[in-house]
Amino acid sequence: PGDVIDVPDTPGPVLVTGVRGNLKGVDLQTGEPFETNFDSGVVPEASHLGSREEAAETTVVSVLDDHAVQVLDPETSETRTVARPDFFQTDARTVDVFRTGEDLYVLPA
Repeated sequence: PGDVIDVPDTPGPVLVTGVRGNLKGVDLQTGEPFETNFDSGVVPEASHLGSREEAAETTVVSVLDDHAVQVLDPETSETRTVARPDFFQTDARTVDVFRTGEDLYVLPA
C-alpha cells in the first residue's frame, strides 16, 4: 500500500491501497476503484512509478469543470491543468500531487 503503479489498460496510474488477497487501489486519472485478483499466482503486469511518500503538497488554483482542476506545479510554480478524479474535494485549498514524467496526478487525502 502507498505504491503508485502503472497498470496496462487503466486510464492513469494506480495508487495501491491494499494487497491482501487482491490488489486494490484507485485510478488517479478517474478516481475509480481498481481491483484485480491473483488467480493461480498470476500477477498483473505493472510498472512501479514511485510511492505516496514522493508526493508534494500544492495549491489548488481553480476547479475548471467536472473533469479538470488547476494546481500550481510544485517544482515550477506554474499553473497546470490536471485531471479531476472522483475523490477530489471541490473545497480543497491544497492537495498532494504525484509526478510521473511531465504529468501530475492528484492523490486522495
